[in-house]
Amino acid sequence: MKTTATAERVTTTTALKAKIEPRLNSCAVCKGEHTIFQCEQFLRATPDERWSLCSKRGLCYHCLYKGHLANRCSRRKPCGEAGCTLNHHRLLLQPGTKEMTPMRDQIAAESHRIVEDGKTPDHAVLLAKSKTRKNILLQTANAFIKNEDGECQMVMCLLDTGCQLLLVRKKIANQLGLKGHPEHVKLTRLGDSCGQHKRLQRVKFRLKDVRNNRKGLSMEALCVPTICK
Repeated sequence: MKTTATAERVTTTTALKAKIEPRLNSCAVCKGEHTIFQCEQFLRATPDERWSLCSKRGLCYHCLYKGHLANRCSRRKPCGEAGCTLNHHRLLLQPGTKEMTPMRDQIAAESHRIVEDGKTPDHAVLLAKSKTRKNILLQTANAFIKNEDGECQMVMCLLDTGCQLLLVRKKIANQLGLKGHPEHVKLTRLGDSCGQHKRLQRVKFRLKDVRNNRKGLSMEALCVPTICK
């Protein structure tokens, strides 16, 4: 009886192991039979592309695994590569440059890119927009948005010199657990003389240059579901 029980346990363990291993070795990026750390597609990608892949696949920015939020990751620690003190995986490190410019100068110096109506990136912070008939010309720049706990996420900043409010997508604020307080505001769109009264959350965060480890700018913004329609 003991031998049989032992044999049954071994068989059960072996069967269980055979079922679990393929799932553990399944790449979240290409679905291949390897980990993300062995994925040629991920390793060939630029840092910007890796951040984008993590966002699309729902991967934690600290450990590159799925199933939990970044602010609850047990492997959370500073990058450490090239002296980087930001909390993210070392494979997401943005290369530094010899000549660094302040965040505001970086945003102003970025070239214009065309973003079609209704296709604003999910991770967007409104900072510029000017309308044309078919498209919205947006002056853009990538940056890190950082919460009080040091958690950060890459976002695309949209610079609008005519906007009187700083806006951030509610999705980003929730993912980073940004803290703040509710506020009653009146939002008026171009051509709308009446506007709309809304109760929005005003949150605090820090906006950092992706190219260096400077402290960045302390900011407050109102949370909205979408920025451009």
